[in-house]
Amino acid sequence: MEQWEAIRGIFSHPSKDATDERDRIPRVIGLMESFTGPMTGTANDKGGTLAPLFREGQLDCVDEAINTATFLFLVNREGFISYHELRRPASREWYIIRGWPHVAPVIVEHETGKTFVVDSWFFDNGQSAVIIPFDLWVKGWRPPKGPRS
Repeated sequence: MEQWEAIRGIFSHPSKDATDERDRIPRVIGLMESFTGPMTGTANDKGGTLAPLFREGQLDCVDEAINTATFLFLVNREGFISYHELRRPASREWYIIRGWPHVAPVIVEHETGKTFVVDSWFFDNGQSAVIIPFDLWVKGWRPPKGPRS
């Protein structure tokens, strides 16, 4: 399958270490979104917004978390993730106390036990996700406004 070969290309050689692996994971999430978006009607999903929530094909953070966790499972099953353990998605914030809740998948580095969140909700379909230390993310981390580099 041509699409899976493109995914394999990101992992064409084994990751050198956990940092290298964390550099690759966001790109593969974006790539997988770009493949699945046209098939599922979510190609025009706008990141980080609830405004068009009721527009067909718009994903909320729960949708994004499920998709990202599934993508992580698939690349892990293929043997591309070796320095991290996949964990269930985490949530932050509550409706009345601090605002809208937010959900994203979690990975834990084997060697250090450091916990990270893989978050794809902030960006449009097909753009790379971000990996943020859990402690920073749970405090309400958001990407800086403006174009991504």
